[in-house]
Amino acid sequence: MSELTLRLYAALNCEPMEDGYSHPAESILRAAKGEMVMEVRRLQPAGPSIFAGAIRCLGRIPEANGPAAAGLISDALKSESAQVRDAAICAAEQWGGGNMIAVLRNHHDPEPWLDDYRKGVITDLGG
Repeated sequence: MSELTLRLYAALNCEPMEDGYSHPAESILRAAKGEMVMEVRRLQPAGPSIFAGAIRCLGRIPEANGPAAAGLISDALKSESAQVRDAAICAAEQWGGGNMIAVLRNHHDPEPWLDDYRKGVITDLGG
């Protein structure tokens, strides 16, 4: 793992994610600039809780949205973990845009509550 990945892991491991509050991992991701999505992908083996937290932080950074982010969200929606899938839908909702609508349309979640959330996000984003 790179030093940046280790710092990101430590921040996510030590500090809980809370809606409405910035998280130290966000500034670490911003420092990665064009590698933000790759840094999040590197945390997938760390477990669903860390990976989901990283996705949520990434979703709070508008400049992270793009083709690589759409690929990450698409892959995260295939996770066995509902926590990771929920974080992916949340990030897609925060970024918005046609690419995220398309990714969400191509997913049907096995958890009814999560699929309802996905459908609501598509509607809210104008899809």
